[in-house]
Parts: sequence; C-alpha cells; structure tokens
Amino acid sequence: EQVYSAMDSLSFPPFSIFPEYVKGGGGGHSGDGDDKGVPSGDVTLIVSVVDTYEDGESYSTYEEFLDDLFDAMDAVGGGPCM
Repeated sequence: EQVYSAMDSLSFPPFSIFPEYVKGGGGGHSGDGDDKGVPSGDVTLIVSVVDTYEDGESYSTYEEFLDDLFDAMDAVGGGPCM
C-alpha cells in the first residue's frame, strides 16, 4: 500500500530520447545454475535523454522526474544508497 501511494505521486510528460546503441546478451548466463532451461537473451538499449524545459522553468522535465522519483523512493524507506 505504501509503495503504491508513493508511486501514485509520480506524474511526468513523455521524455524525448535519442537511441545510442543496442547490445544483445548472446544468451546463457541466466544465473540459475540449471543448463536445462532456455538461455537468457538479455538486450540492452542505451539511450540519451533530451532535456526539455517548460517556459520559465530552471529544471528540465527529466530532472523534475528524477527528483519526484527519489522523493517517492525515500517515502517508502528506499535509503541513501538508491
């Protein structure tokens, strides 16, 4: 309940992103120690966030999102190492 309440406090417009590159995991290394299952196929997408500013604002929409996100995480006891 506490987590849902904190996450409900987040509201943000869509971010503009620029894709940098995609890296495939190559399968395997799922960490489950069982070679009988389907191997992992992780994919990593690296992007850059394009900072946009609303009229008269000194913080970008992304900076405001991060501030709200960390406030929400702190509200549920996220601690200093987040």
